[in-house]
Amino acid sequence: MKNPFKNMSHEAKGVLAVSCVSVVLFASVAGIGIALSKDNTPNNPPINSVPVSVDTGNNNNNNGDNTNVNVIVKNVLKPVDDEVEVLHYFFDMNYDKNDPKLDKAMIHLNGRVYNSHGIDYYTEQDTSFDVRASYSGKVKSITPDDPTYGTIIEIEQEDFTFLYSGLGTYNVKVGEEIESGRKIGVSGPCALSEGKSNILHFEILKDGVPLNPENCYNKTLEEIRK
Repeated sequence: MKNPFKNMSHEAKGVLAVSCVSVVLFASVAGIGIALSKDNTPNNPPINSVPVSVDTGNNNNNNGDNTNVNVIVKNVLKPVDDEVEVLHYFFDMNYDKNDPKLDKAMIHLNGRVYNSHGIDYYTEQDTSFDVRASYSGKVKSITPDDPTYGTIIEIEQEDFTFLYSGLGTYNVKVGEEIESGRKIGVSGPCALSEGKSNILHFEILKDGVPLNPENCYNKTLEEIRK
């Protein structure tokens, strides 16, 4: 068999050699690329990949990035368990004149009648019950043995004051930060109790003005301000 390269000029042989080297290099580079692409699977993400953020339901992120922040929004809680009953309701001008709550929004004390500025809780069995923080805040003051309200604890949060009166015992101190739902004391005597030995007189004030606590429960402070 004749050698096909025997009669080729030196220039032709050089061009052919360069072409062969180029083919070999191209095949090598292609092989490396294929190998790398096989490793770039979901189990082996590329180093420069961007993680997917988890949507927590909060779309008010103004931090300038794409990460959603989970913000816990607190609501005002009822300060007693559901089985504890209401002795006096808040005197609300929005009540209908035939609303039975209106009669229970009057407090009889020392021969006089007063409009209730809060809610008085009690039990028919006149047993003591736990009192919990309706909202988080700092203990502003503790007034023991007030002649009308008994022991009074005031907890402040921004422009709101949560007032707990008639406590028999308590386990907080002035300046302490209190979390929502924490037990702060146990019911006790109060002149507003109409003969009961266990009561909680509870008020919510905004800028010093009493609000109807029933209109505040399960709402945020921002919702109450509206």
